[in-house]
Order: sequence, then C-alpha cells, then structure tokens
Amino acid sequence: YHSSYLLAFYFMHLDGDGQGTRMKKYFDAIHAEKKKWPPFWAEVAQFNKRLDELRPAYAAYRKAMDEFFLQPGVKRLPDGRFSYPKNLTPPAKPPAQPETPRPPDNTDPESVCAKHLGVLLDGRSFDQLESDVRAAFQKIGAPL
Repeated sequence: YHSSYLLAFYFMHLDGDGQGTRMKKYFDAIHAEKKKWPPFWAEVAQFNKRLDELRPAYAAYRKAMDEFFLQPGVKRLPDGRFSYPKNLTPPAKPPAQPETPRPPDNTDPESVCAKHLGVLLDGRSFDQLESDVRAAFQKIGAPL
C-alpha cells in the first residue's frame, strides 16, 4: 500500500512536468482500452453457450467411438490414427467447435493495465524509474 501511494504521488506531482501528465495519459489509455472489451465479453458468452450446446453431441461421439473401437479389426495406431475393416464405418464427427474469441489486440484480460505501462515509463527502464523516484523524493526532503 505504501509503495502504491508513493508511486501515485510521484507520477502526479514529481514526475515530468509536475502536473501528472504521464499519469493522465496512462488513465486516458486505460479508459480507451475499456471501450474495446464489451464486444469481446459478449463473444465469450456466445462461445460458452455454443460449447454448452455441443457438449451432448461430443459426449455421444465419444461413446460411439468407444463402442467402435470394440469392434473386431479396429486398431488404434500409436500416432492417434486408427485402422478398421472396409465393412465398418466410424461414427460421424460432431460439429466443429467454434473458434475461440480473441481479446482486443490479443491482450491478456488480466494484463490490460500493464499494457500501457510504457506511457508511465516514457522510455525509462524500471531501474531508471526507481532511480528517478528516489532522486525526486530526496529532492523534496523525503528520502526513501
């Protein structure tokens, strides 16, 4: 908690022009990011609904394949394929699964806030930022 407070104070009052410009730009980027996500989450809901609808078909297919493999002459091959006599027909495959929705810009939903850290870093490494933070607090008489 203390580190978060110090960093927020640094970015709002001590960094750059002292007006919180980088922090404001960072929050603008996060705000713009927020608008991208509702369509993705709607796609995820539709995807999950379709998977739920397909579950019975896949369960029936697995059961039919298990029974098919019990037929004389049906052999599982080491690479996952199988062979069977010409007088047998394997069960029909179920419908294909829907394509997994892709998040905006292929960003991990858990990492959206980290996506725009470059706005705050502004070309600095984490080590350089730490050095800048320490120097700024020392300059105002509050060494860390």
